[in-house]
Amino acid sequence: MLFRSGPVAYYFESGAKQASGAYAAGKKAGSFQEFYDDGSKKRTSLWKDGHNAGSDTEWYPDGTKKFQGQWDSAGNPLSMVWYLPDGSTAGQTTFKTGNGTVSVKSASGQKAITGTYVAGKQDGVWTWLYDSGNLQRKFVFASGSGPGIEYLDSDGSKKSKEYSLTDGVLDGPYTEYQSSGSALAQQGLYVDGHRSGTWVTYNAKSKPAASAC
Repeated sequence: MLFRSGPVAYYFESGAKQASGAYAAGKKAGSFQEFYDDGSKKRTSLWKDGHNAGSDTEWYPDGTKKFQGQWDSAGNPLSMVWYLPDGSTAGQTTFKTGNGTVSVKSASGQKAITGTYVAGKQDGVWTWLYDSGNLQRKFVFASGSGPGIEYLDSDGSKKSKEYSLTDGVLDGPYTEYQSSGSALAQQGLYVDGHRSGTWVTYNAKSKPAASAC
């Protein structure tokens, strides 16, 4: 079996760099950088054997810090802090042997994210809410991996997207729906956070309109 090794880079359709880093034996290793399409930094994270190991920092498009996390060399989370766009703290968790409960508020003060880490991995039911209080996303994790559904804010129950996450990264089949919440918009596959293989786009009648590799 062949494993990806060495430096990698991903690009937006515009040609601007989207992400860069390196793999060792098919797993993320070392520093990974992610960027917004204007070239500003979005995320910087450290990896070892495919898991977080060290610091992980995210920024809003204007450069304000959005998230700061710290992991040990075995991939267990030590601490996480979430920030609102104005720089104030939205939530903070300190973990004990990789276990802890996450609760993050929105700018309006309402609950925005809730979930649990068990043995260093997202586990059980996780929910993300819009400021309106409607359900935005819901995932059911088992040791860091699991499927989820994203919903339209206008309704709170109509599906917008269905996809799976592995350690917070898109990984597996991906389906996006039109505004009706039932008609298909596009389908494809993500591998380690990036599009892979053939993607199909559908027209207003859910008929395949185009495909791309």
